[in-house]
Amino acid sequence: MEIQTFFWELGVRQSFKHGTITIAADGTRIPFDISVKGILFYYPKNHIKNTEFAEKFKRAIQDILSNPDLPDSHVLEAISGRGTLYEIIRQEEAKRRIDAIITEINFNRKVVDRIYLTVKKPTTERPYITARCRTSAVELLVTNRCLDEPYRSFYYFAEDYCNWMKSINEELARGMLSHPWFESNKKTIHKILKDYEKKIYVAKENLEGLAQPKD
Repeated sequence: MEIQTFFWELGVRQSFKHGTITIAADGTRIPFDISVKGILFYYPKNHIKNTEFAEKFKRAIQDILSNPDLPDSHVLEAISGRGTLYEIIRQEEAKRRIDAIITEINFNRKVVDRIYLTVKKPTTERPYITARCRTSAVELLVTNRCLDEPYRSFYYFAEDYCNWMKSINEELARGMLSHPWFESNKKTIHKILKDYEKKIYVAKENLEGLAQPKD
């Protein structure tokens, strides 16, 4: 039971962080799956050799502190990096988020188109627009930064797009369809929808290119 507990704790430790120092009493039989990892042996009944162990242990701690990112966890090495299960899951999650954003953009475009069709009508004939632009998907993207895209050219633009959609919702909530705000910002709104959609599709192509690298 103690051995099982030890391996469970070692597995948990190596699942989260590099820099694990494994020690064992001299004579301990090391299982094959961790025998390839450097292990420091201590000697309970040999004071001289234990002094050597203490010095090696000290150097190992110093090495970890000096090289915190140096990999020594088989678990992290197995689940991280391109082509691994972790990376595949991460890419699939990113694809789903991109698809959600594309759906959101298409919905927002319909809302915007309806707004400008309504604005053209006489004030007395304008219906009340209950639909609002959606921003949940883009807000999640901005918060999590799940796509490996250039920060300034992608995430700043995403924040700008999100702010514009929220501004549209604020104007709709105030019942300001007759307000010149919509007319004065018509070109900007349509442009930001088009440009943001283009950036999202480029990001999707980049992600799919990583998932299926060309020979």
